[in-house]
Amino acid sequence: SKQLAYKPSHPDWSPDGKSFLTLSRVDDTYRLGLAGRGDEEVRELTGLKARSAYGLVGRFSPDGRKVLFTDADPGQKDAFKWHRSSKPHVLDVATGKREPLAEFPENAQCRGVTWSPDGRRVAYTWVQLHPEVLKKDELTVADANVETEAFLIVADANGKNQKTVASAKAGNTLRDIYGSIDWR
Repeated sequence: SKQLAYKPSHPDWSPDGKSFLTLSRVDDTYRLGLAGRGDEEVRELTGLKARSAYGLVGRFSPDGRKVLFTDADPGQKDAFKWHRSSKPHVLDVATGKREPLAEFPENAQCRGVTWSPDGRRVAYTWVQLHPEVLKKDELTVADANVETEAFLIVADANGKNQKTVASAKAGNTLRDIYGSIDWR
């Protein structure tokens, strides 16, 4: 039997206000779901590969037909081990089909996602990952003191035609530079 590890959180309301995205953990697997107002049942949209809820975000498109969300990639073995793997994906609510955004960098951890008001573009933030640090079994304070760059990107809704809107640097790999974003 499936066991709900904790109450579902509500990452975003649908544009019509009738339903919301849920993030829950069932049988050690995180799941992105959809629930109507007052519903006790959650319609699962997709299972997630992430092993931690830290950094998982989801946003409805302005028409409510798609969800832009983050999920881990076990193929990023070392980043996955340290819960630093996070890539943006788009999911079709009706079909459940999900696709990673095109052209997302390999050495990156996605920190925030959002849609443009017309739904034709997306924006996301990412922070640079350092493979030499992530390969270690244990990290020291000195390991974290590596100059790291983060970016705010605007792209087509599929991830193509990227443009860097802003970038910033910090002297520590664990420091948040850019995080959650919104586009109004």
